Amino acid sequence: MSGPSPHIAVVGAGMAGLTAARVLEDAGYVVAVYEKSRGVGGRLATRRVRDAGPAHGLQFDHGAPAIVAREASFASFLQSLREKDAAAAWPAFNTDVVDAAALVGVPRMNTLLAPAAAGLDIRFQTRVRTIIRDGSRWRLDLDAPALERPHATPSVDAVIVTAPAPQTADILLLAEPDLAAAARAARMTPCWTLMIAIAGATKDAPSPRTIPVEGPIEMIVFESAKPGRAPAPLRVVAHARADWSADNLERDRDDVAAELTPFVLAAIGEDGAPVLYASAHRWRYARVARPVGAPFLSSDDGTALAAGDWLLGAEAEDAFKSGDAAAKALMERLSLKPR
Repeated sequence: MSGPSPHIAVVGAGMAGLTAARVLEDAGYVVAVYEKSRGVGGRLATRRVRDAGPAHGLQFDHGAPAIVAREASFASFLQSLREKDAAAAWPAFNTDVVDAAALVGVPRMNTLLAPAAAGLDIRFQTRVRTIIRDGSRWRLDLDAPALERPHATPSVDAVIVTAPAPQTADILLLAEPDLAAAARAARMTPCWTLMIAIAGATKDAPSPRTIPVEGPIEMIVFESAKPGRAPAPLRVVAHARADWSADNLERDRDDVAAELTPFVLAAIGEDGAPVLYASAHRWRYARVARPVGAPFLSSDDGTALAAGDWLLGAEAEDAFKSGDAAAKALMERLSLKPR
């Protein structure tokens, strides 16, 4: 690149956002990542119990249970994570991809993207409310507790928004209503997840992808059977069906945990076992049910883009492909702009 390096904002530090940011940073652009939570990973998430008592320090991967590659580029990315000891194969997790093993982050799922995040300028607990056109640049309307002003407005040359589709639509609505409308065309389904730790359990086995029982639960994952995890106490993450989650979306999480816990214990043959810890987490935008069908969305001038799994499909690989494509399209666009 000739002249000063363009400044680029990436909204979201999940798979799509960190992939885009890594491509741009490695190419010499100045990148800042804005993440509303306290850590990276998005739905590659881990809950660490900090309650006082016997469950303190336990962890649960309460988002995506594992990831798998279908195409060579993502397989190469996952192999690089294994070489950096950030991921391990989990053969016990069934996958429909021939000759491909599922992978998990080690020692927990949200460390899977640590290599991609290394060295990046990531502004945690900073929510981007909207983006605003400012001549040939973009201003970000931010909401962050660490800021002296509640709505700071940094200015950048380009922005890639990688939030879930409904949140991306809100961020883009004022500046790019057509992109916002396209994002709203994606359909994402919710998921309640239940995290349980069981004292004195009699069994600990690899989890099936689904469980052959009727009821609200779609998948049960034996957390303590994953590579790099402590085997005891028995820890389980149960994912509720999308329809049940939608019907019960606004319920209190303690009520959801109280209803689902006996069902899960019975399903794994631990009915009546003493429970050390039980907590429910609501994912409003858990999985992509109807993707847009394009790798990314772009403004007419190519400097405001949207990326994420909701554009291509429901897997982590879809988020990777979208973030990679958006970053490369932006690089091509910026190389053509006079500076």
